[in-house]
Amino acid sequence: MLAPEIQYEKKTLVREWKARLALVFAYKNGRTVLKSREHYGPLVVQRPFYPEGEVCHIYLIHPPGGVVGGDKLSIEAELQAGSHTLMTTPSAGKFYRSGDLKGTQTQTLTLAKDSLLEWLPQENIFFDGCHSEIKTNIRLSGDARFFGWEINCLGRPAANEKFTQGTITQHINMYRDDRPIFLERNELHGSNEILYSAAGLKSHLVFATLLATHIDKETSEKLQTTWHQRTEKDISISLINDVLVCRYLGDSADFAKQAFTEIWAEVRMKNKALTICKPRIWST
Repeated sequence: MLAPEIQYEKKTLVREWKARLALVFAYKNGRTVLKSREHYGPLVVQRPFYPEGEVCHIYLIHPPGGVVGGDKLSIEAELQAGSHTLMTTPSAGKFYRSGDLKGTQTQTLTLAKDSLLEWLPQENIFFDGCHSEIKTNIRLSGDARFFGWEINCLGRPAANEKFTQGTITQHINMYRDDRPIFLERNELHGSNEILYSAAGLKSHLVFATLLATHIDKETSEKLQTTWHQRTEKDISISLINDVLVCRYLGDSADFAKQAFTEIWAEVRMKNKALTICKPRIWST
């Protein structure tokens, strides 16, 4: 007698780590305070720092240290009228190899009139084989001001790892009073020719974008002249209405951050008559 055929159901363990962090900032008694915070999952902030007086410095912390397939992170920041906040991260964001599942990170930044957000995260590192999507939505009201950047690294050159498979989708959407003023979507595939072609990334490993609002033509032209003289091939600068758009394409996240920090210094002095105050965490 033949033994009965036993069929085993193949099951896949799906790990989904969902996390949400919602912050509200308000101007009170001469400085910006963290009015409220809500979170679940592994997304937290340290206590606010005030190295320059009234400006609130906040460090966004993701204890697991990286995003894998199935993870869904949501960061929300609301700045009420008159507030000024600088937000950064203590280390690079890492997007790990993720099989067939996608890891997503959504950032929604809402600014009331007469507020200013400086959004200065450290670089994102996309490991070979990751499937990742990053969405950054910036909603401005009235004369609200925004300065921010995103620096992206493909693979890990120090480990001789290139980005040869996987997908990366990046959205940056900026609105003022519900009208779009900057919309961008990038989609990269490890095997896509756009990574290597002259019309694409030209085999470079780092691409970055900086956005700043309320920039006049004089400031834009000054920055264009400065960076054209120093390194024409690495940095491009343009002005779309009053939005400054700076691009970096090269192989050094450190250089991108250094260049963007110099632009930050110029813009901050022009708009707020303040020198820059680098977050202490950048030096550790």
